[in-house]
Amino acid sequence: MISINKNEKGYGAVEIILVIVIVAAIGFVGWFVYHTKQNSDKALDQATSTSQNAGPHFAKPDQSKAKKSSSSSSNSKSSSSSASQQ
Repeated sequence: MISINKNEKGYGAVEIILVIVIVAAIGFVGWFVYHTKQNSDKALDQATSTSQNAGPHFAKPDQSKAKKSSSSSSNSKSSSSSASQQ
């Protein structure tokens, strides 16, 4: 049987506390790396989607204005031709 001296009585408790502190530190570092990676992936995804939308946009002619101008020009042609027929 192993005999424990009076001055070594609390040594087991110190070892356990030291192991708990080391495991907690490793766990915190792992959580921090995981959390940072998740945030950077989210930011990268947002930047990618923003950059895809940020390309050159060429203005398309407004279809309603084009229809109005073509219909008004055809109306003026028909009214001029009806005026010439009279």
